[in-house]
Amino acid sequence: MQMIDKKLIDFLRSRNWWYDEESISYRQALKRLGLNLESDFAFFFLHAEDGPDFSWRSDTFYQICWHILNTDYLQLHSNLKSVFGLPDGLIQFSSLEGGGAYFYDPKSGSVLLAQLGANQSTSKPSNVSRKWNGFNEFAVDFFEID
Repeated sequence: MQMIDKKLIDFLRSRNWWYDEESISYRQALKRLGLNLESDFAFFFLHAEDGPDFSWRSDTFYQICWHILNTDYLQLHSNLKSVFGLPDGLIQFSSLEGGGAYFYDPKSGSVLLAQLGANQSTSKPSNVSRKWNGFNEFAVDFFEID
């Protein structure tokens, strides 16, 4: 099992965003995406929640389980994959506001920030502007934890 950094868990606990108990419905939501429930990505989303999104400074990413259960995320995700030609395994976990989005690659465990091209209606989000080696690394960076 991948581990989430203790500093990250402590940060989330200090904001009442960390829950020791997993939600069974959230576990089922991640299964619907075909994700490895032992990954740091899954572990984070099974235990951390601040409503539908996590916002920090001027950036936001989805509580992916909440979005799967309470929105038409799966349909939208399927549509985005076909429109933008996303690889089958890539999981988007933020909106495309601002021309870019966060994507999780379950094969490598990495997180990508991809920007859309100038013609957003036809460009693929293949312009990776940032890459983190794992979800834990991404989350520590996102929340600016030393």
